Amino acid sequence: MDDLCNHKFERPMFLCEPLAPSGGIVLLHGPSESGKTQLVMTLAKSVLEGRMFLNQFPCHQGRVLLIEADTPILAIQNRLQRLPVDKQARDAFAVLADESKAFNVLAQAGSPAPEMLAAQAFAPDLVIFDSLRDIHGLDENDSTAPRQVYGAIRKLFPTQVLVVIAHDRKKPTMGTRHHDEETSGHGAWRNTSDISWHLERWYNHKEPFVHHATLRS
Repeated sequence: MDDLCNHKFERPMFLCEPLAPSGGIVLLHGPSESGKTQLVMTLAKSVLEGRMFLNQFPCHQGRVLLIEADTPILAIQNRLQRLPVDKQARDAFAVLADESKAFNVLAQAGSPAPEMLAAQAFAPDLVIFDSLRDIHGLDENDSTAPRQVYGAIRKLFPTQVLVVIAHDRKKPTMGTRHHDEETSGHGAWRNTSDISWHLERWYNHKEPFVHHATLRS
């Protein structure tokens, strides 16, 4: 007990307090087009600059790696070109993109490809995986899948904060209004992560072409 209490860790307890514990796995899930990517890019900017996330959650400055297996490369380029950070912060941001839909963290954990070795050598503090359904080939409803996937990404990045983006499963809808969706599986992905964020979409009838989002942790 005394050894642990007196140990001096090199990293803080939270990379983003209290939403992203150091060395933790964060699951971010929400409906399609609810703003998940914008949210994690805002988090990335906050970490790169060491500033407040959403103007209220303090972040330690660090390096960010985006592993992108969901979005076309031209769309990624467009988002990064519009990311309002200075050159010093940009130098601390790396991207590993795969448009082939063949990226698999289970295979990478067993035998990392050269680009993964380069990503590890970049020594990020925050790693973002976009998205869950595209980084493994398992059945997401299998209760053993979360531990296998989380175990693989933790093997690749042992001490980093890992944020995994997941798409909610669509519910049947009636009419033109899009109802919120529920997370894929049966909660095992949330229960196995260290913390989960749910981005919930809602509408104001006075603004028919605008949607709002609430982040719950």
